[in-house]
Amino acid sequence: MTKLRIGVLYGGQHPGPDVSYDAAVAVLAHLNRERFDPVPVRISSGGRWRVAAPTESPGQRITAPAGVAARGQGTKPNAPAARSAALTSAMKALAGVDVVLPVLHGTPDEDSTVRGLLDLLAVPYVGRGVAGGVIGMDKAFTRAVLRAEGIKVADAVVLRSPGETVGDSDRARLGLPLLVKPSCGNPGEGVTRVDDAAALDAAVAEAFRFDAKVLVERAVPGQEISISVLQHPDGRLVASPPVHPLGDAGDGPVVPLDPALCAALDEIAIRAFRILGCAGLARINFLVDTAGGRTSVVLHEVDARPVLVPGSPDAAAWNSAGLPYAALLDVLIDTGLARRGSLPVPADATLPRSHMSPSSLSPVIRPETGITVFSCAPDEAVLFREMAPHLGVVTTITAEHVSEANASLAAGNRCVSVGHKSKVTNATLLALSRVGVRYISTRSVGFDHIDITYAQSVGITVGNVFYSPDSVADYTIMQMLMLLRDAKSTIHRTDEHDYRLHEVRGKELRDLTVGVVGTGRIGTAVIDRLHGFGCRILARDSSPATAASQIPLDILLQQSDIVTLHTPLNASTHHLLNSRNLGQAKKGAFIVNTGRGALIDTAALVSALDNGKLGGAALDVIEGEAGIFYADCRDRPVENKLLLRLQEMPNVLISPHTAYYTDRALSDTVENSIINCLSFESENRRG
Repeated sequence: MTKLRIGVLYGGQHPGPDVSYDAAVAVLAHLNRERFDPVPVRISSGGRWRVAAPTESPGQRITAPAGVAARGQGTKPNAPAARSAALTSAMKALAGVDVVLPVLHGTPDEDSTVRGLLDLLAVPYVGRGVAGGVIGMDKAFTRAVLRAEGIKVADAVVLRSPGETVGDSDRARLGLPLLVKPSCGNPGEGVTRVDDAAALDAAVAEAFRFDAKVLVERAVPGQEISISVLQHPDGRLVASPPVHPLGDAGDGPVVPLDPALCAALDEIAIRAFRILGCAGLARINFLVDTAGGRTSVVLHEVDARPVLVPGSPDAAAWNSAGLPYAALLDVLIDTGLARRGSLPVPADATLPRSHMSPSSLSPVIRPETGITVFSCAPDEAVLFREMAPHLGVVTTITAEHVSEANASLAAGNRCVSVGHKSKVTNATLLALSRVGVRYISTRSVGFDHIDITYAQSVGITVGNVFYSPDSVADYTIMQMLMLLRDAKSTIHRTDEHDYRLHEVRGKELRDLTVGVVGTGRIGTAVIDRLHGFGCRILARDSSPATAASQIPLDILLQQSDIVTLHTPLNASTHHLLNSRNLGQAKKGAFIVNTGRGALIDTAALVSALDNGKLGGAALDVIEGEAGIFYADCRDRPVENKLLLRLQEMPNVLISPHTAYYTDRALSDTVENSIINCLSFESENRRG
């Protein structure tokens, strides 16, 4: 399995960024290395960006050249070239990752400028977007928005110029003690508790040193309690058990609360998360006062970018809920990846969702990368020729499938791009290796057409691509609806001018149970769509991460009216549906397959359709499709007898592996294939 590249962005322009370095150390230590390859990028306190070496600890000091900042050092103004080169290198690294996990402290994350930069690079990231950051960075705005939405916050006044003071009437209303803080700024800077009215003006002056707007609020009594809200990839928001904000309670981090009060805090926390445009993870701090037999709840602070270290309140809360730190990172990264399909695109962009061209970041000349593109269809060729100059690559394009005979076309290029429509044999891999190929990017999510182990043995790394999951998800829902409304027979009769209603009435999704096998990016996108229909959803995956009920496959088959397959094809999933478990399926159930043909034992499927056990099937893939799908077979016999038998059935829909085929998905596929090659070359140059 090709690993995802995770940009870990840490440091920050803050007097004490050690908390960020600690977070980066923790993230890199706990990241699931079977799924992810980290790309650490640090920002010094002086604002210098730097791609960290793979063996470099985020916390270690570095020996920097003159004028270049290391940890704890400022950046001298006499090194613009060095700063520009470092920034260019960092941008190139970030533009090539799958998702960025920011663990910055202070600016440029507090004010969301770094997230705006990632949006311009069209790179998904963990946490809130720019709009949420703009609101969340300003405490006065945050309180005004929450108050307008009916959420109770502390009474306060806002001062907007250094000469402004708190008037007598406001002093009388607010009373003492007070909290004085900059409305915007880095955590902890310029914050003063005022217990004596004589100290108020000095506290205000101190806060104005850090921002042009100051918040003076009543210090509300009560126990401080935090609720961490976690967003899952399917959009679900879940509240953690209540914890102490400092995570240092004597009896453990979790605060025992009355269940009704806990439920009320959960509801307010999730509302605030939505209102403020948070994403990924946020901690909502409350002040709960139960004095005098009455309970008062005030929302005190919202931390939309909590520190990601194992001992933090958020990590402790989720660990107590059964989600350890490493698993928490997995959820956050997967949720960030879910942003991929909805990234903003500049109005003048020439490509549908292009990463910024590495060569456009700086006038520094970089060596061009050569890529040989095999099995290139005409529409793909147009995109390769359009994108290659923007991304700084030179392509050699051929419509021929890669083979032992034509491997010489790749001579001089270390990278090749191949399609998924034909098998890449071991003999071909050996021939490619002998002409110097070291990387194959397959223009598909699956790579069951390549022997990965053999490729590695001859010195070739294989990478796959991700494209918009919406293409396959939309197609899957369409197939379900066509099956439920007997569309094949209806269209056939209408084509023959038979306009009578059929004796078989359709079914509605809201009345049915749908079983989703495989809840990766595509399976999750299918589940997202199914929620809108109101149907019951079941799921089966080895790594469940959705809101759907996860159950064993046999039980899923017994309870589901529709079963849809979105799991990768490998040794463990070959003939996942077979004569044994299809016999256990719910009578009249429908099977949908937009994954890989060999997930289903086709002979067993035909038998189950023939004997009436299954109500129908929609197959975009089928065993033995190679050489048939994507070919014009009108003037030659089709040798796949099971395919012909399925096409004869009125309750079976066959399409030629076309679910993925949309403008956006094709563009994503070509672009990401090029970027994979660039990333490989970049890593090897650094190595």
